[in-house]
Amino acid sequence: MSDTQDEITWKLERKKSILALYSHTAYFSLFCVFLYILLTYFTTPENLKGLLTFLALTFFVCYIARDFYYSLNLKTMYIENNNLFIEKYLGKNIVLPLGDFIIFHRMPFYFNFMFIGDYSIESIRKHSLFPIYFFLESYNTNVDKIQTLLKPFIVDYLLKCDEKAYNKFKTFYGGASIKDQYSIDYKEIDKLREEQRNNG
Repeated sequence: MSDTQDEITWKLERKKSILALYSHTAYFSLFCVFLYILLTYFTTPENLKGLLTFLALTFFVCYIARDFYYSLNLKTMYIENNNLFIEKYLGKNIVLPLGDFIIFHRMPFYFNFMFIGDYSIESIRKHSLFPIYFFLESYNTNVDKIQTLLKPFIVDYLLKCDEKAYNKFKTFYGGASIKDQYSIDYKEIDKLREEQRNNG
């Protein structure tokens, strides 16, 4: 981080609360439960069904552990000079230019019943099942403010990208409610894209 603090237009706030503690406790508890099941009942699979169950549980345990680690390893996050800086306690820090990524609230299927979610940072162009970064404490941050800063970049991308990329964006992020989180009016964007084609 530079010494010119006035250049920082946004910085992540992580408020301490009961809900934040609950989120981390729930993640850790779920990890322990599935790890216990894995080590107790599926250490030596005896058939194909047992092997597939073992592999599925192993993947699930690693997935939850990764989520938990990413959240705990996040030191700070801020926007400076049109770049998002993600500083970590361990590993290389990440720098992302504004307009190259999107950040949104997600509710993983295994936490729907517990009403726990997190924030996912993903590429706006290269859609993947593996996000660039993510963290817990969804309801204890000021991420809603960064969404206001990112919206013009997202809309600009949707207006300029080709039809294939545009439809892929809507399909890939449809379940994440990007339309609602960023108040994006696809009908208006469709209209503007049509005008651009007619004028081009």
